Amino acid sequence: MDRLIRGSLVRDRRVVRDLLWVMQMRIAVGATGLVVPHAGARFWLIVAGNGLCGGLFGLLLQVTWPRFFGRLHLGAISGMNMSLVVFASAIGPFAYSQAFDTTGSYAWAGWPTLGIAVMLAGCAFWARNPQRAAPAPSDE
Repeated sequence: MDRLIRGSLVRDRRVVRDLLWVMQMRIAVGATGLVVPHAGARFWLIVAGNGLCGGLFGLLLQVTWPRFFGRLHLGAISGMNMSLVVFASAIGPFAYSQAFDTTGSYAWAGWPTLGIAVMLAGCAFWARNPQRAAPAPSDE
């Protein structure tokens, strides 16, 4: 039961690109909640989309880099990734606040978010482990 709580049961048995695809589709569900006109549906779409997305983000943040690139340069890779996460965390709220201040609605920022999430979900199908794709060094 402890493995299930920590998420290792999920991450040990699933391909990273499948989890990435699910996370991106959940972002799309949350973004759909920003653009639908019905307030009740809006609430539940945002909750369902962002709730699962947040959990998968934490899981993927721990699993992706060591699985794809090994542990040798894990600090440098994770540091660069976290820098990008912090940068994006600053840009997102700014874009949403500008959309709301300008139009009185978050929908103007929700549409691009929805499009980007669907595009990235499609790109997740091509995500492959670079260690498996690299040719093995020859003994010559």
